[in-house]
Amino acid sequence: MPFTSNRLLKVSICALQHGESWRPNNCTTETCDKGKVIKEHVPCKPAPKPTCENGYQPVRVYDEAGCCFQYECQCICSGWGDPHYVTFDGKYYSFQQNCTYILVKEINIKYNFTVLIDNENCDASGTVTCVKALTVLYKNYTVILTQQRIPRTVTMVSINGKRVITTYSNEDLSVTSAGIEVHLSIPEIEARVMFKGISYFVKLPFSLFHNNTEGQCGNCDNDQKNDCGLRNGTIHPSCSDTAHDWKIYNITKPYCERPPPPIPTVTPTTQIPCHPEICEILTSTVFKECHKVIDPKPFYEACKYDVCHMSNPNVSCSSMETYASRCGDASVCVDWRNATKGKCELKCPGDKVYKPCGPEVEPTCNER
Repeated sequence: MPFTSNRLLKVSICALQHGESWRPNNCTTETCDKGKVIKEHVPCKPAPKPTCENGYQPVRVYDEAGCCFQYECQCICSGWGDPHYVTFDGKYYSFQQNCTYILVKEINIKYNFTVLIDNENCDASGTVTCVKALTVLYKNYTVILTQQRIPRTVTMVSINGKRVITTYSNEDLSVTSAGIEVHLSIPEIEARVMFKGISYFVKLPFSLFHNNTEGQCGNCDNDQKNDCGLRNGTIHPSCSDTAHDWKIYNITKPYCERPPPPIPTVTPTTQIPCHPEICEILTSTVFKECHKVIDPKPFYEACKYDVCHMSNPNVSCSSMETYASRCGDASVCVDWRNATKGKCELKCPGDKVYKPCGPEVEPTCNER
């Protein structure tokens, strides 16, 4: 009777002499020792966990062999509302201008990766802006992520001027979606961009982009002190003051080429106090489990600003939606919409059902 593969393996092991070794994989050495097999893992250095200034937990990054790992902070820049920003290193600020700006670019070009943000007016006053689109430039690709809100909300993706379905991939990038949330992934540089109209984030690996990013998202180096920079490298204490310096030319916005008007002197007036009760949900027991992993403070401050300055309820809800999304990224599911008593209700199309959490990518017939 012929040997099975398992029996052949046993025969080959038994045929080895005492002291002989072999490697079943990159990470393990096995040695014959008086009829017994002694297994040894490749020695790894201790991997201390850094404290990440952006509040996210460090992640494991393995070596090329896949045997040993070290911990790295995550480079995550996010924005939402009118619009509020959190830099790669976790510095929060607000910036209300409706031009096109460099969100992320490399200081020294290695991967030809850039992200632009295009803002638009989103309130009747004309003084409050929201993100209209993100443009991702990579190699010879121009990927535009935008959203159509009338008659229904649809997130759209175009690659080099051609609209694509939101389950798309080629040898360089992939596009997936879950509801109105779209994810662009670039495997070669481990970059990920999420866009859902009212909020977005850009996530880059620390190992590839450490100390080599600039723009409104700042420098990804786990140090908030240098996040607010100008094009000439000057560091300023306020990102709200430096964000305008990253403006770029947009042919559809000729008014952006004029210098910004001087800030008028306003005589202080007595204002009716604003009590944004809905924002208290962020610091309540509804988000209790998430408080342990992600600080709610910047989202709470942004929520207060939106509620007290804007009439658009969707923008007012964006801080809670964004915080809940970050909680989900940290594996904490928060069912928060019911706590708003209908103010932040999400109505799904007739063929879909709302769930507070779910897979990042919903299976569709478009997958290929």
